[in-house]
Amino acid sequence: MCHCFDIVDEGNPRGGERARNWDACQFALFTLHSSGHNPRPAQGARQRQRIYHKFFMYPEKFGETLCTGCGNCARNCPVGLGVLPLVSEICHAESV
Repeated sequence: MCHCFDIVDEGNPRGGERARNWDACQFALFTLHSSGHNPRPAQGARQRQRIYHKFFMYPEKFGETLCTGCGNCARNCPVGLGVLPLVSEICHAESV
């Protein structure tokens, strides 16, 4: 499950509100800094960060993965990869 979001102030001269909009780390604008620098400009770098966060950083910090095992990643992947085969391959490569 992804839980990334962006907070923006939306409004007009009569009033406004702070809104929380769903976002995705796979979008190029997600990591774009106001200076114009983007630490992850390439799609491959964004995908690496997603996998690293979901299966390493979060489990290290909170003791569980961010994968629910629902299979949406495999069903919706335009090239049929999904996340679990990718993670399995990475784990296999690290153990060799």
